[in-house]
Amino acid sequence: EDATPESEEEAAIDDNFNLPISLALLILLIYILCGCFIYTMWETWTYFEAFYFIFISMTTIGFGDYVPQHPAFMMMTTVYLVFGLALTAMCINIIQEKLSDTFRHASEKLKESFGHIMATATQGEEAALPEGKEVEVAEVHGGKTKNSTDTVTVKKET
Repeated sequence: EDATPESEEEAAIDDNFNLPISLALLILLIYILCGCFIYTMWETWTYFEAFYFIFISMTTIGFGDYVPQHPAFMMMTTVYLVFGLALTAMCINIIQEKLSDTFRHASEKLKESFGHIMATATQGEEAALPEGKEVEVAEVHGGKTKNSTDTVTVKKET
């Protein structure tokens, strides 16, 4: 049997993982807090010291002033921090994608608005105004006084 080929749009894999920023940050916070609870049991650290160690390690600052003392838990620490680094990178990537998408949409709207303004200007201001409407036109360059304006009545010819 000949299978009908899918269109390119259907065949393309959607690489965008649309996870809200707040949910990604919540997952990261829960991951850190669970790690804090585990480290308070493994080490003789307070909850704040455990949070400090995890935050400093997962943001790759790594001062080294808090280091796990039990060598038996070193492999678990390595695995925990590797997954934490991946989770942190995912959160940063999601925030970057959302911000760039927001800026792209704003840029498109700005281009659309600017294009409409330019189209109106090239057609002439008279085309955009209804017939018989009076418009005040300020003198930009000329010999008139600073506050003087002219009144123009728009009349369309058919």
